[in-house]
Amino acid sequence: MDLNDLFDVEDTWPPKKEAPSKAATKSGGSALASNPPPRSIIAPPPSTEKKDGHIAAELREDLLHWLVHGKTEPPRAPGLHCSSLWKTCPRIPLLEAKYAKYINVEIDSAGQRMTYDEGHALHDLIQNSYMGPFGRLWGKWKCLSCQEIAHEGTMPQACPKCDVPWRNEADGIQNIVYSELFVVDDILKYCGHCDGILLTRAGNKVVFEFKTISPSQYKGLKQPKHEHIVQCHAYMNALGLKRSIVLYWDKGSQADWKKLADGWSCKNPHIKLFEVKFNETLWADVSKRIQDYHRADKRAKELPVVEEAHINEFARICTHRQCDMANDCHVSDLCFTI
Repeated sequence: MDLNDLFDVEDTWPPKKEAPSKAATKSGGSALASNPPPRSIIAPPPSTEKKDGHIAAELREDLLHWLVHGKTEPPRAPGLHCSSLWKTCPRIPLLEAKYAKYINVEIDSAGQRMTYDEGHALHDLIQNSYMGPFGRLWGKWKCLSCQEIAHEGTMPQACPKCDVPWRNEADGIQNIVYSELFVVDDILKYCGHCDGILLTRAGNKVVFEFKTISPSQYKGLKQPKHEHIVQCHAYMNALGLKRSIVLYWDKGSQADWKKLADGWSCKNPHIKLFEVKFNETLWADVSKRIQDYHRADKRAKELPVVEEAHINEFARICTHRQCDMANDCHVSDLCFTI
C-alpha cells in the first residue's frame, strides 16, 4: 500500500461546528439567565442526599458516575488492531465461541476512563502544540474553521482555504489540528491509527509512536516495550517504512524538581526516545500468528459446536499463566484449563 494513498481518506472528526445561538438577553444581564445548561444525557446516580449541602461529595459522585455510564468514544473499527497485535492468538476466537455465556463484557471504570483520557489529551499536546509547530510532523491537517482537510505535509501557519491562522494569538485557541493516519493492511486484515509520520533532519519519513506511562514504568524503562515494537512493525509494514521512533512520556512527573535557596530548579524532562528498525524475523512470526488467527476465526464461525480438540489444533502462544500476554488476555484462565 502506498503511503500517500492512505491520506486520501477524509476524516470526520471533530464534528462540524454549529452556529452560535442568538438567545435574547436583557440589557446588562447574563446569557446564562436565559440559556440554562442542558440536562444530563444520563440519569443521575442514586443518592439519598438531595439537599444542596455536601456539594464536593455530590460532584465527585456525579462525575465518577458519568465517567462510567455517560462518557462515550467514537466507535472503534472492527477487527484486529495494531496496538493489540502483540498478543494476537488463534485460540481466542475459538475460546470465545465455546465459552460465550461465561465471558463478561467489562465496562471501563472511572479510573480507567481518566487514564485513557489523559493519554488522549497528551497525544493532542504532542501532535498539535509540540511536533506540529516544530515542523517535524508530516500528514494531513484539518482546519476547524472551514472543517476541511486544509493541507498535506508539515503543519501550515494558516489555512490555505480560509486563511485562519493555526492558532489565535489573543486566546491561544488552536484552529488547525493533525488528522491521524488511519492505517489498513488489506492482506493481513488489521487496522489502526498511527500517531504520526515524523520527518528526520534529513527529511526522511519514519513512523512516530507516542506513549504515556506511569512513573514506576518510566523509571525502569531501558528499551521499548515489546507490544510497542510490534505495533510499530504493523505501521511500518503497512506504510512501507523501515524505521520508527517511540517516545515515552512520564505522565506522573514531567521533570526533576529541586528546591533551592533562591527558588526551584527544573531539570531532566522525563521523556525517553527509542529507535525501532524493521525486523523481518520478528514480523514473520507476528504475521504467522495473524494468519492463524483469521483461520481460527473462520473455523469458529463455521463449526456448529466448538470442542476442545478444535482449540488444541492451535498452539498456545503464552509461555505461562503469568506472562504479559496471559495477564492481558480475557480468556487466559479458560485457555489454561484445556
